[in-house]
Amino acid sequence: MKNNTILVVLALALFITSCNQVRTPSSEILTSSTEHTPTVKMPAPSATVAEAETQLMPTDSSENPLLYASMIEPGNLLEKTSDFCLVGEVPEFFWEGNENILHYAYAIRNRCDENGDQQISWGSYDLINHRISTTSPIYEYDSQLWSNLGIESPSAYPQVRGLVSPSGSLIIYPISPEYISIDDAVTQIWLVSTDGQTMEMIMELGYIHIISQIEWFDKEQQAIMNISGEGGGELYLVDVGKSTATHFSEVTEFTYGIDGPWQLSPNEEYLALTDSYTSQLWIISMKDGTVKQVDGAANYPAWSTDSSIIYYWVGSQYDIDPDLGTDLMRYNIELEEVSISLSVSALNESLGFVPWGRYSVSQDGTSFAFAKGDEIWILNYGLNPN
Repeated sequence: MKNNTILVVLALALFITSCNQVRTPSSEILTSSTEHTPTVKMPAPSATVAEAETQLMPTDSSENPLLYASMIEPGNLLEKTSDFCLVGEVPEFFWEGNENILHYAYAIRNRCDENGDQQISWGSYDLINHRISTTSPIYEYDSQLWSNLGIESPSAYPQVRGLVSPSGSLIIYPISPEYISIDDAVTQIWLVSTDGQTMEMIMELGYIHIISQIEWFDKEQQAIMNISGEGGGELYLVDVGKSTATHFSEVTEFTYGIDGPWQLSPNEEYLALTDSYTSQLWIISMKDGTVKQVDGAANYPAWSTDSSIIYYWVGSQYDIDPDLGTDLMRYNIELEEVSISLSVSALNESLGFVPWGRYSVSQDGTSFAFAKGDEIWILNYGLNPN
């Protein structure tokens, strides 16, 4: 009887010990049902000020043991609809200077009408305090200006794509007068001030073209414009004071077309882009027009907020399988060194999926933001709030 009692006690002790050692893997946390996925929720647009809390979720990545993931869903309290045409998305997001603040725009877009009105709201996420707040628009923009000009909006979110200057005082837009045959079509590019003082056609191109991206600099006295047509994208330098547009090959050593998004450094000294011929990554000096090849095939270059680092996905966007992803690289301007910032395995292991396309990196290089539909996912090194 005594021996039986000892065996029962030992079995019970082993059972209790095994229960205390059970842990939930991070991959289960990230891929389980939404009730286990804490989110930061943005209030409806009618609210003036609101805040909510979220908690970062640690992930046990063998490659990055201190890499933590969190997700905010800024639009989940906006009115839900069964209308197929209406879709939520995040057209803009970026980190603010030295602060751990992520600014973003959340929008309801009518995908059945690209020129229709878009409902857009601005917010910010405080990574340290895990709070989200509604904010004033980053860009000054009056959606009525297109109807005042008697034309349709040339794109979805023209203020985000740069067709409207940050101050809201200048716009650059394309129009194509009526034509009988596509061979007779032309595209006019206009520079207009919203106060009505300036209205100049700065260039005219054969065939149909669109403006896919504009970046203003030099206190809005100049702008870099990406015009895309049948043959791909071409860059032009706009002089606002002279109302002129000059092809980049005439003012820089860069003679290729461009491939995909590009970005001007925050200090306005360099332009990072990939060419349309080999998808290689280049830096163009805005001071003297000289060019430098940084790396082989790349896409989606983005600058650190202090202009010292270029981040980019390695590989051509035409050769990469979005489901498999690729490494996020970094190039140090001063040291001229290339290194992996986030490997594809670390991304997949930490997030439970592989991000692709647009992203933003904080100035200290420890926080990363990725858009996935109407969600923003954040990865951070070392910040464990638990």
